[in-house]
Amino acid sequence: MKKTFKILIVLLVIALCPLFSACSEKRGEETSYVIEAEYNEADKTLTADMTVNYVNNCDVELEEVMFHLYPAAYRKGARFSPVTDSDKQTAYPNGESFGGITLSQIKENGTDAVNEIGGQDDDILVIKLSEKLMPSESTRISMKFTVTLPNMRHRLGYLDNNVNFGNWYPVACAYIDGKFDTSPYYAIGDPFVGELADYKVTVRYPESYTMASPAPISGESVENGIKTTTAEAKNLRDFAFVLGKFEQKSASASGISITYYYYDDVNADNNLSAATDAVNFYTDTFGKLPYSTLSVVKTPFLQGGMEYPGLVYISDTLNQSLTIEVIAHEVAHQWWGCAVGNNQITEAWIDEALAEYSTTLFYGAFDKYGVKKSDRIADALSSFTLYCELYKHNGKDDTSFNRPLNAYGSNMEYSYLVYLKGSLMLESLYNTIGEKKFLSGLKIYFDENANKRATADNLIGAFEKSAGRSLGTFVDSWASGKVGLYAGQ
Repeated sequence: MKKTFKILIVLLVIALCPLFSACSEKRGEETSYVIEAEYNEADKTLTADMTVNYVNNCDVELEEVMFHLYPAAYRKGARFSPVTDSDKQTAYPNGESFGGITLSQIKENGTDAVNEIGGQDDDILVIKLSEKLMPSESTRISMKFTVTLPNMRHRLGYLDNNVNFGNWYPVACAYIDGKFDTSPYYAIGDPFVGELADYKVTVRYPESYTMASPAPISGESVENGIKTTTAEAKNLRDFAFVLGKFEQKSASASGISITYYYYDDVNADNNLSAATDAVNFYTDTFGKLPYSTLSVVKTPFLQGGMEYPGLVYISDTLNQSLTIEVIAHEVAHQWWGCAVGNNQITEAWIDEALAEYSTTLFYGAFDKYGVKKSDRIADALSSFTLYCELYKHNGKDDTSFNRPLNAYGSNMEYSYLVYLKGSLMLESLYNTIGEKKFLSGLKIYFDENANKRATADNLIGAFEKSAGRSLGTFVDSWASGKVGLYAGQ
């Protein structure tokens, strides 16, 4: 997800004025989702039948499987709200609204499954398996569910003529370090750990809408005013889509079909061009994506943008210069966070700092966008320096960015440390080992970890291979907070 720092720096000054007074690799068969869904425009709900061929890709036998119920965070009374209190006015332009998810007919291999709702916020579906599931074995889980959409500008929600479907279906929890990840929907950062899976998703919706899909369309028809669209893809970490009253423009870049979905946008051609430039540049610089399509979608969204495999949100509130920046950032996430996965809850800096610094590299490669690499680094340094100077007066001298999402006190703290300080660390590394070895390290990282879940050690190891030297202490000094400012203080 992209924060817009030109806006954040102003908010930072305003806010602080008073202070001056084990299952990590792709292997074998993947879990697959087959979902048939219908959007009801009148009551803003989506009803669906879902069948999951769940594959145990771990090295241990499983007695139960778990699914995240992310829409539960949008219900009234949820313990973990999807937005912070400071963001509510922007998130709910028409007043606070609620959604949720209900489940029924939960079965395993055609028989009613023993199940319960658990988690820290009643947001985890726990299914007790009829017999132990051994490594590489699979079981068939099916269920019906209904999602009620909130009226808001967020990953999930509707506003005006757009309906965002991000993190909308029950998704199998990742199994990490001997247990399922059941982290709740934190309002700060992107609280997800996406696992590779195959998808076939069919959606029925009013024909006045267009569906922006993260995967190739395999079938589409219209009957009695209802459009039916089917999309299919392998090896995605998630499946998000958007319904909207869109215009669209398409182009091709590095073998990927790119479509820009928009409304009221006189800069549509330029925005599509930015997306194609980004795909071409990142492909040449990092490696070829394992996707054949990419949807870039202008839509109501709280922050600057949001990434999903094969699809990105671009907020409809941005000016043109910020739109280009967010496109470059979110497209970079197709490499960092989507193709190369990571735990975005415990190591959010990996994909966010890489996407932010990749945006800096993008600007350095294209004079036509009017942003110099050196100027962007200087802006990041001055913004982060101001952050440190202002916040130290409030006793907030911890500048570590290797902490989990729930250890950040605010979106501002998260953004300045994970995005800005993280990208400054990468710039320092760039200058330390040189451009050739730095870019070689990113290629090694992508080549070795595409379609896997990477860790900080994988990223450090890739740079160590390219540089021929140990870099663990260098990275740790930045990530743990020992380096407070870019100058090395």
